[in-house]
Amino acid sequence: MKTKASWLINVYLMTAAVHLVLLAAGKENGIFISKVLLMPELALLVWLNRGLVRTPLLLIALFWCWMGDVLLQFSGGQDNFFLFGLASFLLGHLFYMFTFSKLQQGGKLVWWWLVPVAAYVFFLLYTVWPGLGEMRIPVLAYAVVITLMLVFALHRYRGTTAISFSTVAAGAILFIISDSLIAWNTFHETIRYASIAIMSTYALAQYLIVQGLVWSRRD
Repeated sequence: MKTKASWLINVYLMTAAVHLVLLAAGKENGIFISKVLLMPELALLVWLNRGLVRTPLLLIALFWCWMGDVLLQFSGGQDNFFLFGLASFLLGHLFYMFTFSKLQQGGKLVWWWLVPVAAYVFFLLYTVWPGLGEMRIPVLAYAVVITLMLVFALHRYRGTTAISFSTVAAGAILFIISDSLIAWNTFHETIRYASIAIMSTYALAQYLIVQGLVWSRRD
């Protein structure tokens, strides 16, 4: 599959790698700058491949994810920033769903795939629920939306190219894993090297979703 300006993929992956190194080193200023560059780089990749991704919905999804990245950088101990960041990502997932629906033809949902998805989300919510406090309703709403995002990704089965389906589905699964790590680390118990695990899965998830959607055209 040919992607225009494929050099941007290397730039994105390099930025993500630099971000992980800065996280490990605890360089706060560099962490912020490298993180807020990630979504604009993917947005530029989408823009340059707009002949393949013939909808602005993906750019809107990336914008809200970028807003979430920015707001969560300021969330340290402040519920308002965390809540606004959560809301931004929720909007991002909604626009990902709209994009998935737009960039497919038909599609089929294999219902038994939802059994492990539902079991995993239930287990996670059951585990972190006691520590959520006043965040229970926002986190529950977010969990529902991101789960639906994965369902919409799985619904693309046979409605797009095989590589597009598998790449987007893998990205959606990684997104849930990344957010699960945030929930576990924030509301249940501290995970060693949590920030590195969260950002590595997040950066890869976003890349796979975007690249998979660029590959969605059957022709």
